[in-house]
Amino acid sequence: MVPGLLLAGGLSLYFTLFAHNYGTLKNFPKGYRRKAALNGLLPVLKPVFVVGSILLGLVTPTEAASFAVVHALFIGVCFTRTIQIKKTTKNLNACDDQQRSHYDDYCSRF
Repeated sequence: MVPGLLLAGGLSLYFTLFAHNYGTLKNFPKGYRRKAALNGLLPVLKPVFVVGSILLGLVTPTEAASFAVVHALFIGVCFTRTIQIKKTTKNLNACDDQQRSHYDDYCSRF
């Protein structure tokens, strides 16, 4: 807990000292703060869901990890719209082909 608090304090201090170089929220439209806070709420709560479900005994750590991946995909596709399904499936297929070629190269040695 102490390392997390030190990290949060250090990052807050850094932001406070250097934020003036990047502008302030005063330059943004009126509803921007609220929209930004709402968009960031679900991703920030992911560790609470994952660790909470483990501590409550609802899931194992492996299941919690898969839950985190599904949660991240859901948030990225539905809410923030930063993940595109077509590109994701294309990248997964490319990874599968690359892994298959490495496996074939490895098996051909024997």
